[in-house]
Amino acid sequence: MFRVDRGWSPLRCDELLSQAVIQADFPASELRRTDLWPAGINTMPAESFEPLGRELLQWCRQQNARRSLIVSHDGAVHNYRKLLGDRRLTMEDRLGPAGHIQMVI
Repeated sequence: MFRVDRGWSPLRCDELLSQAVIQADFPASELRRTDLWPAGINTMPAESFEPLGRELLQWCRQQNARRSLIVSHDGAVHNYRKLLGDRRLTMEDRLGPAGHIQMVI
């Protein structure tokens, strides 16, 4: 979502983990939309991300959980925040390494 020059080497945090690694490390997790796995969501245009982001947020609501956690790359988190109504975001609002945001919605 925060595009980098395609000629640059990706950082370790930019490398996609395989589904097998995720399932081994988090056996209770549910992998959704595995069709998106090969390309990921961090490099797609915002217009393509928005319906997918809304789909995930709707799924979270349907779980009727008291709390939901979305763990993702900073650019995707930034765009989820926009979908949740935090419209005043700028590049200065990025989370940075191992950052987090708590929202009450």
